[in-house]
Amino acid sequence: MSTTIMPETQASTGRRVAVAPVTLWRVVCSEWIKLRSLRSTRITLLVSFVLMAGLGVLAAAIAAGGYSRLPAASRASFDAVNTTLTGYQFAQLAVGVLGVVVISNEYSSGMIRATLAAVPGAVSDTCR
Repeated sequence: MSTTIMPETQASTGRRVAVAPVTLWRVVCSEWIKLRSLRSTRITLLVSFVLMAGLGVLAAAIAAGGYSRLPAASRASFDAVNTTLTGYQFAQLAVGVLGVVVISNEYSSGMIRATLAAVPGAVSDTCR
């Protein structure tokens, strides 16, 4: 099935209705609406933040408690930044889960058909 989209289309009432062209900005806005409409988006982003910040604070507290008992060579090679960023692997996992949830929602609702039908022409035209 193929359909040609005209700049103006005639509605069933006989009036002319203007059809806006598909642009990259409109595609980004529609994807943002789809992302915001999922309840699991907020939950997953909250979990990723808690994992990143919470595990970083916990690792820093544990390292600070044992720092005075470290030998001089270990104190010299201690990396405080790496210690506080120990939670980023788990946060990456949570963001990966978010991506899977968003894509599976598009496939389960059938919106992927509309997305794939509308976007390739708009994206290839604006990226040249």
